[in-house]
Amino acid sequence: MEALAIAVTGVFLGFLLTMWRIEHASKTGLKRHWSVLEAEIEVAYSRAGDYLNGKVQAPLYRLPTFASTTAFPALLQNSDMTSDEFRVLEKFLSWVADINRGLSNADELRKAHSTKLLEQENTRLLDKCKKLRDEYYEPARLIVSRHR
Repeated sequence: MEALAIAVTGVFLGFLLTMWRIEHASKTGLKRHWSVLEAEIEVAYSRAGDYLNGKVQAPLYRLPTFASTTAFPALLQNSDMTSDEFRVLEKFLSWVADINRGLSNADELRKAHSTKLLEQENTRLLDKCKKLRDEYYEPARLIVSRHR
């Protein structure tokens, strides 16, 4: 009977240890995802500023999207992100994708020597970069810093 009690206690302690490790790994993974997303938001903010302050209408760089395609889906599945937080972050990340499409469009227009259309795309990109920095950055930054 004593051997059975020791065995049951061992199984129970093993179960508790396994559950603690899973919970700890989950929390650590979520913090990493939030940190990566935060870094990407900061770099996107900076590159949008580079475009606003630069003279090149079709630069080679793009705003980063790695965290938005890897960390963001994991956070949607595993974190306690609210629907309001989702909408704010999705708006920022969608705006980044729009800017990247515009940068690619500008590059194609540059290659085609389409000066007038390139000017129009540049104006649109300047507006998008300004809006990203002025309206969408701070709310997104506050959300990720709150979860980190």
